[in-house]
Amino acid sequence: MSQVEIALQIALDAHKGQYDLNGAPAIVHALAVAVQGNNEREIVAGLLHDVVRDSDWTFDDLLEAGIEPRQVDAVRVLTRRIDEQYVDYIRRIAWAHDPVVINVKCNDLDHNLRRDRKGDHLRLLAQHNAARRMLHPINGDEDAAWDLLFDDDPDEAKFWQAKFDFQVKEMSIEQATADAGITVEQYMRFFHPDRTEY
Repeated sequence: MSQVEIALQIALDAHKGQYDLNGAPAIVHALAVAVQGNNEREIVAGLLHDVVRDSDWTFDDLLEAGIEPRQVDAVRVLTRRIDEQYVDYIRRIAWAHDPVVINVKCNDLDHNLRRDRKGDHLRLLAQHNAARRMLHPINGDEDAAWDLLFDDDPDEAKFWQAKFDFQVKEMSIEQATADAGITVEQYMRFFHPDRTEY
């Protein structure tokens, strides 16, 4: 069997009986992410991206089932760790410098955003939209915008951290900006440069 066929069988088994917040079978999301893939590696990673997080399957199980090691490595990067903050998870994906991983996560976020809007899941919408803003500039062009990922401009990280704390953790804007080491006015100028009053 091909890698895609093996991955499809695993995804069907892993997500059997699971449903998303909107009541749709969880396998629909895996298929939606997979069909956006540009090549076999992206299709396989798309099918498997939630398997370890949402089922009893392990990375070793994937290897034993016949998934190639480099594919399992991609799934490992795409799998959020139990104790990992979401913003750190997105940064880890970006810093992997793997176009397959970045493209699959962007496809995942695009489908999540459609589901969030449909179900009016506002908190998830803010989280996924912020992650999309971080990853999409480098999607398909690995060298285009690494400065957005804070290696070259660590000050920009403060603004994105404040955005996550404000929109996702639901902190007050004053607390979120203070924790990030910036002012509310700086935050507003960064995210809303066209406004004349703050």
